Amino acid sequence: TLDGRQVHSVERFNSGLCWRALGMMPGWGSRVALFFWLVALVGSDPVILDGAKLQKLRAAGDGRAYLVLCHATPFNSKESEAALEVWKALEHPLAGIADVLTMNCDDFPMECHMLQAAHFPQVVLLVGGEVLLYSGPITSKALYLFANNNIFSPVAQLNSKNLEWWLRSETENRIPVFLLHDNLVLPVAYSALARSMYKTHAFAEIRTVSDSVRAKFGAEKLPAIAKGHAESDDKFTLYDGEFKRRQLRAFLLGEEEIDSEAQDGWPAGVVPAEAYGIPHLTAQSAASICEATCTIIFLPDGVSSAAIRERRQRMEAARDLSKALAKPSKSPRAAPPPKLVWASQYQSSLYGAFRDCGGGAEAHVALAVWKVKRNRAAVSPAPLSVETA
Repeated sequence: TLDGRQVHSVERFNSGLCWRALGMMPGWGSRVALFFWLVALVGSDPVILDGAKLQKLRAAGDGRAYLVLCHATPFNSKESEAALEVWKALEHPLAGIADVLTMNCDDFPMECHMLQAAHFPQVVLLVGGEVLLYSGPITSKALYLFANNNIFSPVAQLNSKNLEWWLRSETENRIPVFLLHDNLVLPVAYSALARSMYKTHAFAEIRTVSDSVRAKFGAEKLPAIAKGHAESDDKFTLYDGEFKRRQLRAFLLGEEEIDSEAQDGWPAGVVPAEAYGIPHLTAQSAASICEATCTIIFLPDGVSSAAIRERRQRMEAARDLSKALAKPSKSPRAAPPPKLVWASQYQSSLYGAFRDCGGGAEAHVALAVWKVKRNRAAVSPAPLSVETA
C-alpha cells in the first residue's frame, strides 16, 4: 500500500492509484485472477496434436498462431499433469488470438524435437513460421500475456530476403530500427520501446544474421542495434551502449546519452537549471515534504534543446503557481495550500504511476495533485501553465 511516510512509497506506485482516485473498483489484478478462475470452471479439453496435424498446420502458412504444450504422459509426470490442468483454462481467454494445442512427447518424440522442446512440460508458440519458446511460470495469466506480447508485437521479423522490401514498403516515413541477434526472445527494453515509440520508429529484428546483413549494418558482433536515417535507406548508425531503456531511448531520439553527474548525484538532463526554491520529490524526501497533499510538477528529461526549453518553461510556471498558492486565504477555515514539489520523468516508477492515471503510455502528464493519506490523485496533461494548474 502507498504511504507517503514510507521512504520506498514514492518509487513503488501502481496503477491501482488512479482506480482509487476515480472511486472505481479494485485493481485489475484481482479482476483478471477472478476471470481466469471462472474460465477454469468451464474450461474444455484442448485439441490434442499428433505428427500429421503438426505437419499440416506448419505447411498451411495461414498466419494463424498456435500455443502448444509439449508434455510427458501425465501418469509419469506430476508437472505435466498440472500443466494440462492450466491448459484447460486457456482456450476461452485466447479465443481469436491463438489456437491452444497439446502434444504428448512420449508418443511423438521427433515432433517435439522439431519444436525445440528440450524438457517437459515446455510451452511453444508457433507464429509467422517462427518457433518461440516460453520460459516463465505455467499460469493462465502469464501465458496469456506471453501470447499477446509476441503475437501482437510491433517488432517485424525479417531476414535477408525481405529486408529491402520492408525498408521500402513498411516503414511509412518512420525511422527504421533493427535488432540483430541470435536469441530466442527479445530484450525487454527493446520490446518495450517498440510499443511506446511505434508512431515515430519502425522496429524490426533479424535472427538469422548472414554476412551480407552484417556488412549492410556494419555489425561486427551480436547482439547489435542499428538505427536508420530518413535521408537514406543505406545509412545506419550502430548503438554502442547497454541494453537499457533510458539509454536506448536517448539513442533513438538522437539525444546525447545522459551520463554526466549533476547536483545531488542526479544525471545532467534531469535537474532543472533553476528550481526557484521548489524541493525535489524523491524516495528519500517523500516522508518529510509530502505529509498530506503534494502538487507535483513533472519535468521532461534529456539534454536536447527542446527538453531543456520545456523544463525551463514548466519551472517558470511552477514558480508563478507557488506565488499564487502562497497568497493568504480570506476564509479562516481554509485548508493550508498543498506542498509544491518537482519530479522528473526520469524517475520512471513515480512518473509511470501518474501517467497511468492520465491514460497510459501515450499520456504526457505535466502536473499531479496527490492526496497522500487517502492515496488519491488527479493529473493534468501538458502543456502546463498557471491557468491550467
